[in-house]
Amino acid sequence: MNTEANQHRVKMIVGCKRKPDISLAAFQQYWRNEHAPIVARASRGRGMVRYVQNHVVSEAGAASEPAFDGVAEAWFDSPKAAGSLARSADYAAVREDEACFVDRSSLFAFLTEEVVSHSDEASHPEIKRIQFFKRRPDTKSEYFHFHWRELHAPLVGALPGLMLYVRCRPCVPKASNGQQHPYDGVEMIGYRDREALAASELSPAFIRIREDRSLFLDEERVASVLAHPVEIPLEAAPAAHSMQAKEIT
Repeated sequence: MNTEANQHRVKMIVGCKRKPDISLAAFQQYWRNEHAPIVARASRGRGMVRYVQNHVVSEAGAASEPAFDGVAEAWFDSPKAAGSLARSADYAAVREDEACFVDRSSLFAFLTEEVVSHSDEASHPEIKRIQFFKRRPDTKSEYFHFHWRELHAPLVGALPGLMLYVRCRPCVPKASNGQQHPYDGVEMIGYRDREALAASELSPAFIRIREDRSLFLDEERVASVLAHPVEIPLEAAPAAHSMQAKEIT
């Protein structure tokens, strides 16, 4: 098990909704079986070292539709590699295919620095809680990230049944169009199954987390989804490199 060794990695996070005329099942089937191979071919030899699709699943008692139907994670050797792929002619095929199943107006992407705080190397989580964080309006970015790292992360690390905990913050403060990112960070927490997640979210440790969130998060603007991660093989992908240390897998 790897805990707060603070392994840093470059990761692109993409969230999207399906086109309104297709079902969730059809969206996920197309994304996995048709779109994923196009991404794998386009990324060959361009520094993309890992690709995971997170397929959003329903939650009992949810008050509204999930913010996204899918959340993709793509790890790169460097920020430069991510930018090079996005600008490449090969990637044009990826964008063209998105029109077949993605509501392009919902598409959200940003390049992040991922910090792996906890990883159980014995197995892979079957369910992930993915949360897109927005800081309180009266909280500066510097304090938001300090509180998240130094005060909130240890509380999350104490959750029972935890298999994976990563924090992702934008590599740059603004998007490529000069606008502020809609979120200040993304948190991902992984569990063996839905039963383990449910037990964890009923624990005293989770109550402490809920109390702490109000101190630095704008709860009304937090987007949360529950998802099943799907690892996508990359053709002839090289070994992944960490920004500061060897990657955790």
